[in-house]
Amino acid sequence: MIFEKYGIEFEIEYDFHEGDKTVYYYPDGSGYPGLPDAVEIHGAYIGETEVSEMIDSCCPQLWDQMEEHILEHHK
Repeated sequence: MIFEKYGIEFEIEYDFHEGDKTVYYYPDGSGYPGLPDAVEIHGAYIGETEVSEMIDSCCPQLWDQMEEHILEHHK
């Protein structure tokens, strides 16, 4: 998936895990709160260059922005 920030296009490798729906009541009266969707990012590239370490060292908040972008795409 392409994520653009600061005029740079990042290619993101990731896995998307669909969450579980909430079950309010099972027949026995219990329930299950469910799980939210989740993203596991494996790497980020600019062209052919892997830039994960650069992101870790200079702007780690970019990972959260990428994750939000991916989750929004899967809605």
